[in-house]
Amino acid sequence: MSQPSIFDVLQHISSSIPGCLITSIVDVDSGMSLAAVHHPEIAGTDAADAYHGELYRLIHRSMDMLDSPQFVEHLVLVGEGAIFLSCPVPGTRYFWHVVTGIDTTVGFTQALMRKYQQDVETSVTDLM
Repeated sequence: MSQPSIFDVLQHISSSIPGCLITSIVDVDSGMSLAAVHHPEIAGTDAADAYHGELYRLIHRSMDMLDSPQFVEHLVLVGEGAIFLSCPVPGTRYFWHVVTGIDTTVGFTQALMRKYQQDVETSVTDLM
């Protein structure tokens, strides 16, 4: 039996996280998505993915300047209308990006992201 595609995994996750607007896998270096699923009312994921990619690059540069051996586990941005969460996909140059409405709490979304982390990792590494 074949493994589900990355799009199948993201679609399942998107339908499992209440208020999910976007879920995508993004290249850290370019900010371009490898795969993305978004709510029908959302035009696309490009701007949010590119912005988070730039945040990863800035944080890594800052850590290098501080000679800090720390590893980024999650980035969380809370806006007026949405919450943006992302975490690196271990062993790759990609991160997993999830955007929810403000009615879904950060902690709840992070718990669901932990639940699906292995599925995301497997689907990304299968493409490599």
